[in-house]
Formats: sequence, C-alpha cells, structure tokens
Amino acid sequence: MRTSIRRALVAAPTATLLTVSGLTGALAVESAPAPESTSVVTTASADGWDWRQYERGDNVTSAEILNQVNCLRAVAGVQPVAVNTTLSALAQAAADLRAGRGTGSTTPGKAPSGGTYHGQVQSSRYFNEEDLRSVNDSPGLREKLTDPRTTHVGIGRAYSPQMDEEGWWSEHVVVDLWQYPAGAAVPGTVASTVPDCPDHWVPPAVSPFKDVTTTQQFYKEMAWLADRKISTGWVEADGSRTYRPLQTIKRDAMAAFLYRMAGSPDYTPPKVSPFKDVTTTQQFYKEMAWLAENRISTGWDDGTYRPGQTVNRDAMAAFLYRLAAYWNGGYVEHTPPVDSPFTDVSPGQQFYAEMTWLAANEISTGWDDGSYRALLPVNRDAMAAFLFRLDGYHRGLTY
Repeated sequence: MRTSIRRALVAAPTATLLTVSGLTGALAVESAPAPESTSVVTTASADGWDWRQYERGDNVTSAEILNQVNCLRAVAGVQPVAVNTTLSALAQAAADLRAGRGTGSTTPGKAPSGGTYHGQVQSSRYFNEEDLRSVNDSPGLREKLTDPRTTHVGIGRAYSPQMDEEGWWSEHVVVDLWQYPAGAAVPGTVASTVPDCPDHWVPPAVSPFKDVTTTQQFYKEMAWLADRKISTGWVEADGSRTYRPLQTIKRDAMAAFLYRMAGSPDYTPPKVSPFKDVTTTQQFYKEMAWLAENRISTGWDDGTYRPGQTVNRDAMAAFLYRLAAYWNGGYVEHTPPVDSPFTDVSPGQQFYAEMTWLAANEISTGWDDGSYRALLPVNRDAMAAFLFRLDGYHRGLTY
C-alpha cells in the first residue's frame, strides 16, 4: 500500500524502474545537499508551468548520487569510488538519450585509456523520489554498486523535456562503473572523499555534553545529533553543555528536531498561529508551524498542538513516518502486516501502520520480550537513536 501524505500538486507517481546489465529492480536515490550545474530544458507544460524551478530543489544531484554510492560501499566494507569528468560526459550522453534529448548509444564511448568497464546503472525516476534507497531490496543492484573492482564512476543526469501521461516530469540517472589500475593517474578524476553517511560517522573521543559519557548507551547517536546541530542541548551556568538524556521529549522540542532533520528549510511562519495554544512568540513556534504546514503534525481536533505534552512511542512513530513522507514527496511505501511484529501492538490500533513501518525499516525493533510499549514516553537518548536510524533509512543504508 502506498500511504499518501501529499504535499506535491500531483498524483502519486508510478514505481521507479532501474536496470543494470540485464537486472531489473526498484531503485531509489537519497539526498545530501550539494550545489551543482544542471542541464537546462526550455520546454514548459501546456499550462505554462515551468518544471525548472525544481532543478535545485527536491531533485537529486550528481554529488548526492556519488555520496550515496560511497555510503553503500562503506557499509559493504569496500573502498569509495572517485568520479571522473570524462566518464561523466559519457554517462551524461547516455542520460540525455534516455531522456529523449540526445542521439547515439547508451553504452560508453571513448574513455581514458587503461580502464575496464564493469557495467552501467540506469534509473528513471520522478521528482521527490529517493532513487537509490530501495537498492537495498535488490541484491543484484547492490552488488553492482558495491563491486570492489570499481574505482571510478561517471555520472549523468537529464530531465525529460515533456511530461509523461500522468503529468510527471521524469529524471534519468546513469552511473557508469569503471576500474583503473591502482595508483594510475586518470585525467579528469576528482579525488574521492569520505562519504557523508551515519554508518561511517565516528563519534568524538570527548563527549560534547557534560552529562553524557562516551561509554553510555546511545553515545554515538547523541554525539551525532550535536555534530549535525539537530540538538545542541542546554548551556548550564558554568558554561558547559548538557543533553539530559533521560528527560522525556516534549512536542515542541520534537518539532525542532524534525525541522532540523529536514535541513532547516527556508520557511517564514504565518503571522497567525495554526494552533490556538501556540503563540507566534514562543520558543519553537516556527518549527511547530512548519510541522503543521507540511502535515507532519496537524494537532488535535480542538485546534491545539499541546507543545508541553510528552511524546509517546506510538506518536513518535507517526512523526518519523510523516517526515519520511515529506522527504519522499508525500508518500511512504509500506504495507502494514496482517500479523503484528510486536506482542503488544495489534492491527487496527492508532498508528499501527507507522509503528510497523519503524520495525520494517529497523528504526525501532522494540524490546527483547517482543513488545513495543506504544504508550511509553520517549526519552532524549532513545530519540537520538531513532533519528540516527531514520537518517540511515533516508540515505538508503542498512545496518
């Protein structure tokens, strides 16, 4: 079932189709912001709407694709690949052809000498989809992208100049996989960098928080929140910072966490609060209003948000599920199972789909006794772990 929390203006897209040397599977691509130049197509829709406004918005960039591939390789324990400008020009020609904007072959042409070609990954995708994430569900595709022989890649991206029959502008991504001898100087190569992915992230030797030790449970995750400025904790009277790991999460602070997880998007909150118990001057007003505008939280039927109320584990699941939908254009691919994965959660109860989605994606697998404890308030240390794993889900990683 595709559950829709639609923030786009169009209906749900068809599934992404990806092929790799005879293999076929769903592919989804993740994002980590990186500016770059894009191909320009002058065609607009019949009603004058210009899709180019999305070129630098929700669409994946070549730098993001490279980062995602290297994150997958880091999880697999193989060396990162480097991108090459000449190989990318060849991949770009293939992408243009797939988008109906070029002529010739989709197979690489003349490449820097000394290389061995190991295949091509091709993806046709739609705006707001995460193109590489579901590669985890296709062993053949994952094996291709994590082939230890591959040392260099070429990446091409092109947009179709026309909408499809469902009214979607499609983007085509091509990744050519090459192997060059160790130490070889390959003209046009950009040195590979450490990928930006949570599994590759190493926590500092000194804790960023006075009340969090480097050996306690969820230290890595709490330190990651501080590093990404998703939470910087409290400044105490002596100038030190504390995280207060065993304090429960309140709904106003949850709004701040989710807003920062989304990259602190440019947003001007309304002059009139969407909630009758939230004023425009109180702490985290902007973040709570952003949740409302993006339907990550619409509060209660009485028009309240209840910012000082603690967040229970069932509501936490709903918050994270909706943020994932926000990232993915308003929907999440998940079919709630007939049999619950938790002994104390039953089909039909509030947030059942969201809690089972957490389990299916290993964001939360509950306790050793098989329970989920839906009505238990969430502490700040556990919240750090949930957000860390959600980021891994968003980046397409499996731990």
